[in-house]
Amino acid sequence: MDAPYIDYHETFPTRWEITAAYAICCAKCHETKLAKHFRRKLTRAQAVARGHALGMRNQDAQPRYLKGERIATVESKFCTKCQPGHYKPNDMTVKEMYLAAYDGKVSLARVNIDAERKQAKASKAKRRAVSERWAMWHAAPWVHVRERLKAELLITTRRISYYNKKKAPAVLLDALTALQDAMSILRARCTLNTRIQVPLDPTTTWEDLIGAPVMRQLCAIWDAVPVELIWRANRTPLLLNKAQPLVLEGYVAPNQDSIDRLNLVKK
Repeated sequence: MDAPYIDYHETFPTRWEITAAYAICCAKCHETKLAKHFRRKLTRAQAVARGHALGMRNQDAQPRYLKGERIATVESKFCTKCQPGHYKPNDMTVKEMYLAAYDGKVSLARVNIDAERKQAKASKAKRRAVSERWAMWHAAPWVHVRERLKAELLITTRRISYYNKKKAPAVLLDALTALQDAMSILRARCTLNTRIQVPLDPTTTWEDLIGAPVMRQLCAIWDAVPVELIWRANRTPLLLNKAQPLVLEGYVAPNQDSIDRLNLVKK
């Protein structure tokens, strides 16, 4: 009796099916990629931390693409796009740097050097911040005086421009120009004192700051202006205002309470 005839055919997997069979799903981005996208080479410190003292051990038992490698290669569960970055001491805290050394990402000697450098940099930044804070404290009175002069200079400049258009008498323009020049010089002097931190007495007046001869000259020029023009201006210049003779009029010291407490601690 003849054997029954069996019709059969063989099915071979396609290229994409083979690729899908050997593909790996990333544990972070959940993308399916080839295995080569998950392999990464360890640094020497990482290899030593994992037991590879002289490079890769068990060379004969490794796959063909890993034989002869002197640096250990591992297959991560994260793809190359999602794998953690390299050791970056500038973006890490001291604790994270020592954890990286514990994990074998970097040698402990390098972490000690980077940690010492980072701590010295942080200490230097703290000292600089304290110095800048005290410099701002000492310069605050002069900054206040300079801001008052700046505002007054702006008003005087606009008044000169306005009276020039209105063809005002020359005696008024001369007085305003003299005040403008005096305040410009005084503002430059305040800027210099701000930088060198010259102490400013709270009882200092504009006459003490600008000088008695210059003040007498300004008063003489301003007194020569007719009263009608002065009344029309309806404003007394800052340097000649006898109602507010102090340069620190309206000054409020920054953080007065905290500075007082700090001075008590220093004593």
